[in-house]
Amino acid sequence: MRAIYLILIPLCCFTSVYYQNKFELKFPNVKKLQEITTKTNMEANVVALYLDNAYKAITDKTNIKLDSLFNNKICGYSKKYNFGILYKYSNCGEAAPIIQEITFPKTKTSILKKWIKLMYKSNLPADAIIETEWHNENEYGPKGGEAGCYYKIKQTKNNSKIEIWCGC
Repeated sequence: MRAIYLILIPLCCFTSVYYQNKFELKFPNVKKLQEITTKTNMEANVVALYLDNAYKAITDKTNIKLDSLFNNKICGYSKKYNFGILYKYSNCGEAAPIIQEITFPKTKTSILKKWIKLMYKSNLPADAIIETEWHNENEYGPKGGEAGCYYKIKQTKNNSKIEIWCGC
């Protein structure tokens, strides 16, 4: 009987730790993020706000880039979150596009597509009507290739990356 306990206790502990550390992509609260973007006159970085509220930051901003054209304002950085999430942001130079990259643990494409649609909506005023579409299996953005933000899914063996490009 004692031998059974010696086997079961470590097994239960391992299983508990495994499931506590398992990654699950959290969907954004569209309404909350839209309220923040409205209050900040569309100046808020919605993806960074989402990550800061949904996951625990492991580092502060690293690999900081400064834009000499704009009084050395921070224009690029990286930041790590729990579960190995890595966020990169860049908007350096005059009339430069905003480029963001998020690396998540491996996640199903169907889940990522739902997340992308919600993030896209979160980045707009609540009353905005912008027609969007999947341009191909892994790229989402404004219908007809108009100016705006484009999301691209890239799957690797161990990770899922979302690249976001916003510009004219």
